[in-house]
This record gives sequence, C-alpha cells and structure tokens, in this order.
Amino acid sequence: MAGRRNEHNRETLRSLVIKAAASIVSEEGLTGLTARKIGAQLGYSPGNLYVLFTNLSDIIVHLNAATLDDMHAFCIARTHDPLPPCDRLRALARAYLEFAQTHRNRWLAVFEHKLTGRQSMPPWYQAKIHGLFSLVRGALADLRQVDEEALTWNETTAVWSAVHGVCVLSINQQLNLLNADYTTADVIETLIDQLETGLTTTHS
Repeated sequence: MAGRRNEHNRETLRSLVIKAAASIVSEEGLTGLTARKIGAQLGYSPGNLYVLFTNLSDIIVHLNAATLDDMHAFCIARTHDPLPPCDRLRALARAYLEFAQTHRNRWLAVFEHKLTGRQSMPPWYQAKIHGLFSLVRGALADLRQVDEEALTWNETTAVWSAVHGVCVLSINQQLNLLNADYTTADVIETLIDQLETGLTTTHS
C-alpha cells in the first residue's frame, strides 16, 4: 500500500480518487458512492482517502467541481462559433440539456449533494458556478443589447432556473404528463422562443 502511494504525488492521488468517484457515481448514482468503493477501485483502504480529503462529502465537492468544469467546457464547445443572440441562448439551453442527459448521474449529483456539519462551499467552487451563470448572462446581455453589468443576477438565475426545471422534469420522466406529441427539445425550443419574445418586447 505504501509503495503504491509513493508512486504518485498528492495531487495525482487526489485526481485518481476523483476519477474513481466519478466512475462510481456515473454507474450507481450519488447514493452508491462510498469511501470503501472508491478505495476498492484504487487498491486503497478508506482511511487512506482521508489523508487526501477531509471526508466523503469533501470528495463529492471536488467531484462536482470537476463536473462543473466539464459542463462549462461542453457549453463553450457548443457556442464558440459566432451566433445571433437568441441562437446563442438556444444553443446554451440545448447544451445544458444534452449534458444532463448524457451525464445524468454526475449532473444530478451536483444538485443532490448537501454539505455536512460546518462545511461551507469553498470560494473556488462558487467561482465555477459563477462561470457557468456568466455564459447565460452574456447571452442575455447580447439578446437585450446591453452590457452584462446592466443585468441583475436575478434575471440570469430566472432564465437558468426555467431551463434547469425542464431538464429535471425530463430526467425524472415527468415532463410529458399530458402524453402529448412533443419532446424535451421541443419544450426547450418553445421556452427560448417565449423568453426571446418577452425580453425583446419588454425592452424594445
């Protein structure tokens, strides 16, 4: 055990733990993640993990941070080409939905995890959330033809919440309660169309 640990530096070991946690959550969901399972994948005892992380919750925070990074990169890749303002917002919404559907359990873990005890969200984690919301804020600013600073974070959160709500209902198979002839993508398209109409009408 000691020999294996000595093969890697601390940061490499932490990265291996996060990757193992990601693999388990992807297969079993957040409820299936335990220190014992992570250790088993790496050939470590659970106690060895807590030399690298405070507790299992700390591991989950770092796993979710990696998911936020992946989500941010995914959205950037889908919107890097110059697009008209509404198309950019639409592309972001589509990317968010696609990421949620493709990485269902990791995406859910970001919102399912609750901090334990006196644990607080680290500033570096908040910065990752801020980065994602900034993508939405930038698209909204373009649509309204104003500087980003002219938008409140409340406006940005409202738009994100609407798209997120569609994604949650879709993931939980609760979106099409009417059993009507439409898909999740159709609902996203309609939502962005309504947002565009409302924003351009209100601010014209």
